[in-house]
Amino acid sequence: MTELFDVFPYIENDKVIIRKMDMNDVAALPEISNNDNVYKYISPFLYKESNKMLETAIKNLGGRDFEKKKLIISNDGIFSKQNWNYNI
Repeated sequence: MTELFDVFPYIENDKVIIRKMDMNDVAALPEISNNDNVYKYISPFLYKESNKMLETAIKNLGGRDFEKKKLIISNDGIFSKQNWNYNI
């Protein structure tokens, strides 16, 4: 049985994929923050910081913090299967 923090979560169904965000997702983050349905649920760093800061945050949340067993969910991206590059 896989233990918590052994593997970063990856969940997929017929409509969405929940996976670890990576550097390729940084460009889509400003677009996400302009969506009122999403805006109310996202962390402030996703819309207040520069792309360099976003890259650092994604790297830390999915890398360093995961490896230190601090958190998992904060760095998950929810992606539409109809448009893989669109983080919803």
